[in-house]
Amino acid sequence: MGVVPQMDQTPDIFDLIAKAKKIPDIMKGPKASGFHVRPGTVAVCRWIIDGSEAAAVLFHALLELWVEAKNKPVRPYKGKPRRFLFLSGDQLATLAGQNKKTIQNAIIPELRGKHFIRFDQGKLIQTGPKGYMIGINTTAMWEEVYFQLQPVTETTQLADGYTWVKKHIDKAKLPYLFKRLYDDYVHHNGEFSA
Repeated sequence: MGVVPQMDQTPDIFDLIAKAKKIPDIMKGPKASGFHVRPGTVAVCRWIIDGSEAAAVLFHALLELWVEAKNKPVRPYKGKPRRFLFLSGDQLATLAGQNKKTIQNAIIPELRGKHFIRFDQGKLIQTGPKGYMIGINTTAMWEEVYFQLQPVTETTQLADGYTWVKKHIDKAKLPYLFKRLYDDYVHHNGEFSA
């Protein structure tokens, strides 16, 4: 049987903490020099959506699908040809890990309130089933990403006696998915002007 400490023999919690081994700060170690943690893609999606986590998860999944889909169907929208994804409610539920009712009643209405994503009813082909026609306004989305992350570098150029400062998107400051989205944006629209 062990010895029960008397009240005056009970160690003080602060003494225990002081005697405990100190956990080294891994960010200060020699192997971690130059290592920088930047926000991940889901975190950036949450900031952009500024709403529920479920809406941010679906938005993140839609951005991944946007990058992966090479030949998105083009439909006229406000007099201009626009690229769209066509998905069923079941496909959206699979993407978000939610049930179809939550997608229809909560998540889609929340995303519809954002100026950079569009949800409409539509058909991929005339005789096909009705589903969701989803468009992403990449320019408006990049304005949000720019506002949240400030992923720019500045270059100066001397011309005609004036110094011009030009801002460029620094892809090294972007999470991986947003690097791919930026390449998609540049391919279709030209360089984003910060």
